[in-house]
Amino acid sequence: MPHPRDPKLSLEVRRVEAPEFRLLVEERFEPIFQRPLPRLPERAEYSLLYQEGNLAGWHFGWMLDPHAYMMTNTAVLPEFRRQHLYSSFAALLIQQLRDRGVIRVISRHNHDNHAILDAKLKLGFLQTGFEDDPILGRLAILELALG
Repeated sequence: MPHPRDPKLSLEVRRVEAPEFRLLVEERFEPIFQRPLPRLPERAEYSLLYQEGNLAGWHFGWMLDPHAYMMTNTAVLPEFRRQHLYSSFAALLIQQLRDRGVIRVISRHNHDNHAILDAKLKLGFLQTGFEDDPILGRLAILELALG
């Protein structure tokens, strides 16, 4: 997929199984999220994001039911930030989910993570509430209707 700001760059999304995902993400997860990579759910779909052949980030999420998808964790590595990779990936994922018949995408984020909240709002997500998680703290709940 061509990069929206620089057509010479490309974003590649590779679907992988949980063992490969863990191998490539585990050591990179904690510095970003200040906690170890959690146990990976069997039901999750795992993707690695590459720019110009270099691992630039990852995503995992799962179907909550036949029409709702939970975007559980997405990260762009620090050296690839400020290049609109997150927005490019999210737009691609949303289109793929729409093509699969998904009508609702849900995500939860730290309530003070303004960078991701702003990016999601620009993609059309709406903040629908808050949740207090015993591990993650106060979370903003965002939803996107695809129907």
